[in-house]
Amino acid sequence: MPIVHMTPMGVILASAFALLVSGILWWMLNPPTIIKMVVPIAVEEMAGGGAILVPVTGSQFSEMVVGLAAGLAQREQVPISFLYVLEVPMALPPDADIPRDREKGEEVLIHVQGLAQKLGIPTTARLMKARAAGAAIVQAAREGRSRMIVIPSGERQRVEGYFGHTVDYVFRYAPCDVMVYRPTAFCRL
Repeated sequence: MPIVHMTPMGVILASAFALLVSGILWWMLNPPTIIKMVVPIAVEEMAGGGAILVPVTGSQFSEMVVGLAAGLAQREQVPISFLYVLEVPMALPPDADIPRDREKGEEVLIHVQGLAQKLGIPTTARLMKARAAGAAIVQAAREGRSRMIVIPSGERQRVEGYFGHTVDYVFRYAPCDVMVYRPTAFCRL
């Protein structure tokens, strides 16, 4: 039988190690109360509900995003929520009525709803006034408890960020997953 020589420092280190390991095991087996409350809510949100939010602009790339979102909605069996953001210039009051832009937005929403409904996907549509499109998209995602945002990126490279100011803002502040459709040189007409 080997002889074990114990020093006071060795006993202290072994005791500290044993306490540390038991503390970690206790913490792992007894999660904080907030974790016990949040986990079922997160599982419920992932399992059901929540539409796919699709901001639209009326461009050809916007229609391509509608097709992408429709495929996802069919697979996940969720509705699509279309959003047209009417950006109000700073020179006008925030609640200013811009009839021409409002009419274009309504036409775009009717058109994309028709495309999705032909595929049997339930939809909702909303026209929203805002100073900045990114903030409006994030707000709509929060209010609608969106499952995902599918957004078209700008048609050209922007200086503000890789995708452009609006998409960068949505990436940073979105309360859900974000999928970006960025056109390539092959899909430009």
